[in-house]
Amino acid sequence: MHSTSVKRIIQAYDDPIVRGYCWARFGILRQRFLDEIGQYLPDEGPVLDVGCGFGLFSLYYAATGPRRLLRGLDLNPKRVAQALRAAARLGLDNVTYEVGDARDFKGDGEASAAYMLDIV
Repeated sequence: MHSTSVKRIIQAYDDPIVRGYCWARFGILRQRFLDEIGQYLPDEGPVLDVGCGFGLFSLYYAATGPRRLLRGLDLNPKRVAQALRAAARLGLDNVTYEVGDARDFKGDGEASAAYMLDIV
């Protein structure tokens, strides 16, 4: 399931440079690492992806945990737009994205978990 999810997610991006980046990121962050992070995420409920970029990992965790509600936050509107398009192509309705600065983010509800990858 997981390798199929990775391929589907990468194919959902319309920009070939972003697809290349995604292949590299999934290559660097091996399945074992993704599973390590995933074990700390709830099976259901809201999860915040701070600095989501193109939405690569939030799409992965939304696809592999359909009862999770992933919410991505990033400064870059172009990356957020890419994430939104990829989510739509994948038919994922359990992930949302918004442009915003994590330093100013106050939230509007509780999150069961939050993570940051590649933000530093």
